[in-house]
Amino acid sequence: MKNETDNKKVAVLYICTGEYNIFWKLFYYTFNQRFLKNSDVHYYVFTDAENLEYRTNKDVHIIKVKAEKWPYSTLKRFHYFLMVETELREYDFCFFFNANMLCVENISEDEFLPVKDDILVVEHPEYCKQCIENGVGEAKRKLTYERNDKSKACIPYGKEPPYVFGAINGGKAYAYLDLAKELAALIDDDLTRDIVAVFHDESHLNRYIVDHNHYCLKSPEYAYPDGWILPYEQKIMVMQKENIIDVTSIREGSKDSSYDKVYAETRRAIKMNQFFEVSRQLLKAKSNGLNLPEYMKSKGLINIVIYGFRNWGEILLDEIRGSGIKVECIIDNFCSPEKVSGYRLIRKEDVKTIKKADAIIVTAMPSFYLIMRDLIDYTEIPIYSIEHIIHEMYLKTLGEFGRELYVYD
Repeated sequence: MKNETDNKKVAVLYICTGEYNIFWKLFYYTFNQRFLKNSDVHYYVFTDAENLEYRTNKDVHIIKVKAEKWPYSTLKRFHYFLMVETELREYDFCFFFNANMLCVENISEDEFLPVKDDILVVEHPEYCKQCIENGVGEAKRKLTYERNDKSKACIPYGKEPPYVFGAINGGKAYAYLDLAKELAALIDDDLTRDIVAVFHDESHLNRYIVDHNHYCLKSPEYAYPDGWILPYEQKIMVMQKENIIDVTSIREGSKDSSYDKVYAETRRAIKMNQFFEVSRQLLKAKSNGLNLPEYMKSKGLINIVIYGFRNWGEILLDEIRGSGIKVECIIDNFCSPEKVSGYRLIRKEDVKTIKKADAIIVTAMPSFYLIMRDLIDYTEIPIYSIEHIIHEMYLKTLGEFGRELYVYD
C-alpha cells in the first residue's frame, strides 16, 4: 500500500556566506545519507562561495548572494527564499535548516513531514530545558519574546506561544512561501522604522505562530545542541559554532589582533571544559556500572582506528587494554613511533590505506568536525568522536527521569 508521504519533492533551504561556508560540506554529507530517503530532496544553497563542495551534484542548486553584516544575514533569510519562489512552488515541502546542523539519525517521511498541518516548527531546546526544570510559566517568563510594541514581532504578556527555534522551520511549499512573504514584509516594515526584533527572524517566527494555528510543533530531537542532555533522542545535532569559527568577530563586524587573542583563549577554555566534562561523564558512567569497552562493543566497535594519540588517545588505549577491542592503527601527524610502540602509526594523509575498521575514533574533541570534514574525502569508515561515545554511554546510565539537564558554555 502506498504511503501518502512517499515520493515527495522536498526543497532544503540553506544559507552559508563568509565563514559559515565551512559548515556546508558536513551538512550535505549527513543529510544526504539520512534525511527523507524516500523523497526527492534538493538543496537550495544561498552562498557567496565560488567553489562550494558538491556544487555540481544534480540535487544542489547554488543561488549567489552577498554576505550581509550581522544581524541582517539571519534577519533577511526569508527575502533570500523569495528569490527562487517560482522554483520552490514546484515542490511539495520546503524546510530551512541552520548552517551548523548535522543529521545524525535516519529521519523518515512519516515522522517528519507535516502532512496534516501547513507549517513545521521546533520547540527551542532552552525552552524545553526551562519547562522541565521550572515549569511552562517560568519558561515563558525567561525566554526572550519581543516585547517592544512598536515591532511587528511583538508578543504581549499572556499571549506567549511555546517558544520555537529559528534554526529549523518549514512546511508545505505553498504555506511556507506564504509565511516567507508575510514575515519578509513585516521585517521590512520594522526596518523602515529602524527596528530590529530582539532575536531577529526567530522573534518574527514566534509572533507568526501566535497569529496562525496551522502548524505542528516538533520536539528538540530535531534541533538538539551538541553536549546537552534532554529527554529525547538526538536526530539533528546543532554543532557548537565556536569550535569552528570565530562567532564574536562576525557579529561585532570587525577583527583585529585582540580578537585573535580572545578567540584563542575561548578555544582553550572550550578544550579544557570538554576535557573535564568528558572525564566526569566517563567516571560517572563507570560508577553506575557501565564501562567504555563494554559500551563500544555494544555499538559494534571492535576493530578501531584512533585519531590523535595525545591526552584522550592515551586514555582510550588504557581503557580498552585487554578488552578484546583491536586497534588497527593510530593516526597522528605529530607523534613519534616510540610513543605508540606496538601499534601502527600513520599520517592523516594515509587514512585511505586503512582497508577495514569498524570506526575511526577522533580524540581531538574541539576539532572533531573539522577533522571529520577532511576525512570523509578519503574514507567510508564511520567517524566517531570520543566525546560523543562517552556522552551517549553516560546517558545510558541515567534513568529516564533522572537525567541531569545542563549545557557546558
